[in-house]
Amino acid sequence: MIPQVKKFYFKFVVPPLRNTLMFDFRATLSQKEYIIFWLSIIIFYILTTLTAYKAISFTRWIFRVLFDVKYPKWDIGHLETFFIFGCVLFITIFIVPFFVTTANRFKNGGIKIYFLAPLLILFWLWSVNLFQFGILPNTNAPLFYNAISILLLVYFIAVSILACLLPTKK
Repeated sequence: MIPQVKKFYFKFVVPPLRNTLMFDFRATLSQKEYIIFWLSIIIFYILTTLTAYKAISFTRWIFRVLFDVKYPKWDIGHLETFFIFGCVLFITIFIVPFFVTTANRFKNGGIKIYFLAPLLILFWLWSVNLFQFGILPNTNAPLFYNAISILLLVYFIAVSILACLLPTKK
């Protein structure tokens, strides 16, 4: 590994990861560490999704060539299902690192971590029916799930922006 990449990795990616695995809510993260950590996770997620898409396409091609199985090309329904599955998987895997690193970031910025409690409650209520993405008005989802989905989306974006823009205390 290139020494600069290794140094960068151990400075910005490993500490938040260690805090997450150890559930260390007492640690602090600077603004730069927080942003770089989450950008690296988002890039990793995008690359993983693209790799899975290419692997599925390659497997379908192998079956077409070897066994003369005529699978249709990808249509929008397959892609939507793949996208929703990827979103659910991303939310499921990265919810704990989000809460731990955001709590660490808020601690460094001087905000109590109780600010995250409503977001945790909203995630819990929303996960009761995980596939209710019913933000669009033409869905048959109950109004309760639509309200929770919209509130969760707005609060999640607000907390993320606050964590990114909060100045670092020394």
